[in-house]
Amino acid sequence: MKRRFLQSIIALLFSILSQMNLSFAETVFSPQGPLNFGVLINNEAHTIYRSAHLGTSELKKLWSYMKSRQLPTPEIVIHMNRHGFRRKFPMFSHFALQEYELSTDYGYEFYHAFHYPYRTYLDGEDPYNPTKNIDSSGYLGSRARDYFGEINDPEKDGGIEDFMRIMHLILSSQEPVLFHCTGGRHRTGIVGLTIRYLQGGEWINGKKRKVTVNILGPTLKLNPAQYEYYLHNKTLFRMKNINFIEKFQHDPRFMELQYLYRDSLNRP
Repeated sequence: MKRRFLQSIIALLFSILSQMNLSFAETVFSPQGPLNFGVLINNEAHTIYRSAHLGTSELKKLWSYMKSRQLPTPEIVIHMNRHGFRRKFPMFSHFALQEYELSTDYGYEFYHAFHYPYRTYLDGEDPYNPTKNIDSSGYLGSRARDYFGEINDPEKDGGIEDFMRIMHLILSSQEPVLFHCTGGRHRTGIVGLTIRYLQGGEWINGKKRKVTVNILGPTLKLNPAQYEYYLHNKTLFRMKNINFIEKFQHDPRFMELQYLYRDSLNRP
């Protein structure tokens, strides 16, 4: 327990220090603005953003930030985790319910893990091998159950078919889209990596950067897509997410996505 607490303190200090000394390359790819926010694509075909979880105050903060920079605000918001539907001290609040309840005021459609039948929960390690059945685990509080009802099936959630649903939802939209999980790291990182691998080119074949992950972890050489993942996720880097995209890029479903969207993702 003490060791885990110490690692958390070290990770927090590292995160603060790293933000004080950004290199030029990091200013190109780093999270922009509050809430682990980043602009992945903003061209004539796609406007795609990523962030950490929102909620009432965070929605106000992020929308203000985007408007101040003349970025179109999202008309679709996708939440890919199971948290935020039930208050659980000390880590989780009703942030996802707040996003749902404020969707009309802010002018977006909200997709989420309990949006039956169009669900967007994603496994945070490897969608080829999902581990959780979120329907039977009590993630919904009474207010959320009133909104969404409940189902209870024996299937594990967040697998590759759910991942493909999320990708098609993001890439087929003609409106601005923002996707997030809780911290904007792992599930969000998987989707961000996939979009960069679909773009290909310099994102995959560009100059590699050497980084030491998770402070005291291994030193890796990362291509630009993986390095962007690292910049959003310096203290909780998850190698399983990198392994997933390295495997998925050879999947026929990846090739289908690339055939459909590579050109439009790479438009100026």
